[in-house]
Amino acid sequence: MKSQDFAGKVVAISGAARGIGAAHVREFLRRGANVVALDRQWDTSDPFYRELADEEAALLLSCDVTSQGDVDAAFAAAIAKWGTVDVLMNNAAMRQRDFYPESGASAVLDTEDGQWSKMFAVNVTGTLKLTRAFIR
Repeated sequence: MKSQDFAGKVVAISGAARGIGAAHVREFLRRGANVVALDRQWDTSDPFYRELADEEAALLLSCDVTSQGDVDAAFAAAIAKWGTVDVLMNNAAMRQRDFYPESGASAVLDTEDGQWSKMFAVNVTGTLKLTRAFIR
């Protein structure tokens, strides 16, 4: 794809503050898109946040995908700024290692129901909430 392929398009990306999400934010901006960069809580001291803070083509929003209020507010902010959303990338997710950072994984017998519920809320229900809101 050429860099102008996304010129003027609006791309919303959840889980945008780090990892794959951050890489997608950078690439869509490079290709000329306007990006709604959603993350549960942006760290304003993070170098990536500071890199994007003054970027006219980036809208950085804190959005917990498990909160319908946050999702609705993020959608409203995107529409207020650009009037549309052309692409939604559901990238936000929780992994086992988010609960067990020392080893990066755990045996199923060592997990708790609440941890699975939280992962399901983010990975499945959060994806559903974003999709319902942003495909309008």
